[in-house]
Amino acid sequence: MTYYQRIYTDVNLYDLKELVVITESADQILSDLVNKTRDKNITLPSDVELILEIVSRDSDPIFGYYFVEHRS
Repeated sequence: MTYYQRIYTDVNLYDLKELVVITESADQILSDLVNKTRDKNITLPSDVELILEIVSRDSDPIFGYYFVEHRS
């Protein structure tokens, strides 16, 4: 089973701190998604995109995310 990683963010990925937060967050979310879809025998459309953002930059970074499937 292959999952394509379509990820979108407006975060400045040239900022190392923000790059690490986004990369680690995406890895965790996509890993959880793969496990849950496999456990429940769900097939996701190939055009599903993961949207990531950093909500708070003051102290510890907090990230927000959602999935988009454009056809529907």
